Amino acid sequence: MNASVRFLIVLPMDLAIECAALIACKYFLFKKSCQTASVLSVVVAGVIATSLTLPYVWFIIPFFIRGRIPYLVVSEAFAVLVEGLLYCFILKIKLRVGLLVSLLANAASFIALYFLDFLLLA
Repeated sequence: MNASVRFLIVLPMDLAIECAALIACKYFLFKKSCQTASVLSVVVAGVIATSLTLPYVWFIIPFFIRGRIPYLVVSEAFAVLVEGLLYCFILKIKLRVGLLVSLLANAASFIALYFLDFLLLA
């Protein structure tokens, strides 16, 4: 299966996982920091951030970074930083909170998709 088809399969799963993780962060970890953000704004922020970073992670970064470990480090760091900044601007939260929320959402997505890859895409 080529990368474009895999991307189209993974994108909705990644969106669902990351948005669910963001909602969980809002209600369970950052109640005070994210109290002004509605669930809709959290989901919109997740969709925007993931939709903007995932094409870079899948198609642009691999063009420049060779090797599995360097690629994972660079691509995940890129996603966490960019998405964290986007969460700060969209949800009006502190940078530290935005980066931590982004790290947690990306970790959830990475772990879940790693296991789903074996089940669905292998």
